[in-house]
Amino acid sequence: MNEMPLSPPDTERSAVVDPSHVTVLFVDDEQEILDSLRRSLIREPYRKRFALSAAQGLQIVNDEPVHVVVSDIQMPEMDGFAFLREVRLRRPDIVRMVLSGTGNLDQVVNLINTGEIYRYVTKPVHNVKELRTILLQAVELHQIKSQRWALMRELEERNQELRQWQTKIQHELTLAGTMQRKILNLNPFLHDHMEISAAYEPHISVGGDFFDVIDLPGNRVCLFIGDVAGHGVAPAMISVLLKVLVEETVRSMFDRGPAAICNAIHQRFQQYVQNPESYATMFLAIYDPETAAWDCMNCGHPQPLLFGVPEGISPDKGGFPVGMSVVPWEICNAGDEVRIPAGPGLCMLLYTDGLSEARPKVTEQGANVFCAGPDLASQAAVGLVSVGLNPARTVLDHVQTQGCDISQDDCSILYVRMIDPATVLWSGPVSQDKQAVEKLGQDIQERLSGRGWPEQSAWAVRMVVHEYGLNIIDHARMSPDVPMRLQVRLQDDGCRILFRDTGMEWDYQARKAMLEHRALDSERGRGLELVAGLSREMLFFRRGGLNHALFVVEMGEVLDGLG
Repeated sequence: MNEMPLSPPDTERSAVVDPSHVTVLFVDDEQEILDSLRRSLIREPYRKRFALSAAQGLQIVNDEPVHVVVSDIQMPEMDGFAFLREVRLRRPDIVRMVLSGTGNLDQVVNLINTGEIYRYVTKPVHNVKELRTILLQAVELHQIKSQRWALMRELEERNQELRQWQTKIQHELTLAGTMQRKILNLNPFLHDHMEISAAYEPHISVGGDFFDVIDLPGNRVCLFIGDVAGHGVAPAMISVLLKVLVEETVRSMFDRGPAAICNAIHQRFQQYVQNPESYATMFLAIYDPETAAWDCMNCGHPQPLLFGVPEGISPDKGGFPVGMSVVPWEICNAGDEVRIPAGPGLCMLLYTDGLSEARPKVTEQGANVFCAGPDLASQAAVGLVSVGLNPARTVLDHVQTQGCDISQDDCSILYVRMIDPATVLWSGPVSQDKQAVEKLGQDIQERLSGRGWPEQSAWAVRMVVHEYGLNIIDHARMSPDVPMRLQVRLQDDGCRILFRDTGMEWDYQARKAMLEHRALDSERGRGLELVAGLSREMLFFRRGGLNHALFVVEMGEVLDGLG
């Protein structure tokens, strides 16, 4: 009976194919038996070795490549059963046989059934031809086992190489993902006229999505979002290239309109990437405060969701994806542009198809039919009522909590909210004068009180403005004639206080402590325990050379008659 060796055989002793390289060891304490076997098997192709005792047989097994062992049972000092068990321990690849005229037949049968020995042949051997056939079968069995072990070793080596390759690839993916996330700006874009938040979930460590918001001269703003076809490192690197191309092109020709910009990006991209399978969908829009509108171009990208726009406004126009081979040498024209009025109630949700193609997760209870795929608009509307610092993240999290699986593709969101001027309590530059800051804080408190804010909540806003404004003066290291900027804006349940300045970046440990609401050392700069204690939420980041500090202070008890 064939048996599985306990461990791989020695490579040099086992990797054989030619029977002439196979050694069969015969062990018997009777010289006559060994001589008879030598004469009967003289023409057999394999090498024959003979031992008069178990000890001598074990010595040969240790010293020479042995492939088959044939042993008597009744032997002095160590019987055949003990000898074969020892052979199996030392060399489990050796095929073991019993050639004996006596012995416990039940024990022999049990050894065959458990794989301890391959065959049992009785002696004296009357049919030499049958013995030769059995021995050749044992030799073939060893060769089969050797080949099997060779394949297993090769498979293990390949698996090891595969594991090493997978580890290397995962390391490279992680590194590429880290680099990609560094250039994908997930900090919000906070502007006098709008707030734009971002959220991103890659399909694997890296993805082909790209997006950003660009501050342009004349208080203009450009936003874009795109998706490179495919997954993995190559699309991720192409997305990095496209992000750079978009930013460079927008800054150099923003006044020529989105169609001209997209054509220029397409032409430059094809010069760098000459592969017809590499292309990207993209949506690009430019806000102009003079027209109070977004001029948009859709290059094969999913249509944005619009909230708060006049009837008849639809983004259902556009051109071809960037990088797609088309004739003529342009993917769109000015007639493909769409103008979206940027009124105070406008909200836009821009996304990649990872969100629109999300499907219900399969659970034991069945799939959830309220997934983003069939009803994306209702999912996105959650961002309209979000009072958090990142409505885009709120939408993405909500989609997942509704039972949707967004892991099948990269998923990115840009959420645009146009600010209603009626909600702005105060906005403008603030000089680096401590008395002016103190007076401004008092003025803001009075305005809040005039709108029915509880005294304690209005005082909290005043203290945040006062303390953080003084902290900028003391630690930002700006030129004295350079003002900071402040915007105080009301929301349903509180007040958003935004500081922007061009000074030194915050002390990292102090900023971390503030976000964790831990006690601070006021001398470290930009770390004020009072400000942290008065704020429900805080956000600190640097974007476009400006330090941003956003605080949300709760209104507290709502008074009767408050609008």
